[in-house]
Amino acid sequence: LVIHIYFMVPVSLRDIKEIIFGIHEITAGGESIRSLVEWRNGNYPPNQEPQKAFDCDTHTKYLNFNICDQYENKNMIYDGLKTGFHVTPQQNVSMVVGLEFCRRNDIPNRDPIRITSERRNQSDNKLIFGSSWTLIYYGSSSIDYYPGRDACGEK
Repeated sequence: LVIHIYFMVPVSLRDIKEIIFGIHEITAGGESIRSLVEWRNGNYPPNQEPQKAFDCDTHTKYLNFNICDQYENKNMIYDGLKTGFHVTPQQNVSMVVGLEFCRRNDIPNRDPIRITSERRNQSDNKLIFGSSWTLIYYGSSSIDYYPGRDACGEK
């Protein structure tokens, strides 16, 4: 997963020190669990951490494993259902005006087809509590039409 975020003034999260960390077991308005660097359900492997989604390099990716209960997992096929990340801008006020999702060279079941975007204006210690978030978008990530592997959707 590679994501480009567009602020009012274009800015790369690679060049500024934003706080980005992975989460799992999340639903819109629900609580979440912070993900760790490890090869287990709800976590991410080394060198595929959440910061990779924002490094402006479509050859890297953020991968968060989470087994989807609605699929048979006898072959240990993982998808990213109920996974995501928090971004805490270190600037005073930030406004995201666009996102661009890109597919990587991975299993298609891991691609984020439907996404939610939420905001909050509370302290960092409340990030995992769903009550501190307000839904601002639910819908397509723009890669549901299948632009191909290693390709990006619409901005």
